[in-house]
Amino acid sequence: MEAVTVLDWEDVSLYITKWCKEDVHGKYLVLPGHFADQIWMPDIFIDKASQIRNPIYLNDASSLRFHENSLVSFSTLLNWNTGCEMDFTFFPFDMQVCTLRIESFDWGSKHLNVCILVRTPHQEQQSA
Repeated sequence: MEAVTVLDWEDVSLYITKWCKEDVHGKYLVLPGHFADQIWMPDIFIDKASQIRNPIYLNDASSLRFHENSLVSFSTLLNWNTGCEMDFTFFPFDMQVCTLRIESFDWGSKHLNVCILVRTPHQEQQSA
């Protein structure tokens, strides 16, 4: 599976003095994704993922965005392999459901809001 992965969280301990851009949501600063090594990041993982890759074509597409309201956004492209049990008893008239569990070592479900947003091909064409 391949997906653009976006993590958003609030970090009031960060103090930014120089904002580089502004939009309808306020001022923000964008940095390359490798700066993520220097700040706290959520410790999420994909349960039963046997391999996770961050494909880099010409440049790493990861980025960090710091908003003036303390919101931090980390975006990156990831692809991963995961196991899923399947029952082919009624093939080709069956339907398989594979549960993707995204978890954290430190935080419980009361503190995490994990959403998977699926874009249709029509939505992809509109954003291009």
